[in-house]
Amino acid sequence: MQRRDTKQRREVLAYLRSVYTHPRAEDIHEHVQKMIPNITLATVYRNLHILNEEGKIGILEIENQFRFDGQT
Repeated sequence: MQRRDTKQRREVLAYLRSVYTHPRAEDIHEHVQKMIPNITLATVYRNLHILNEEGKIGILEIENQFRFDGQT
């Protein structure tokens, strides 16, 4: 299934590719919200799931928390 390339998804991916840490979804939301003030945490989670399905990011479980890796 072909998905639309949204501004929200591009910002989430750009942020993940710009950092060498493994941020939590809440951290990603906080950063992306500076560029897109009305983005919700649910939208960030949805886009993280889509980006992972597409193989563009990785998901790690560290100390019972999910963290995200854009340096795949």
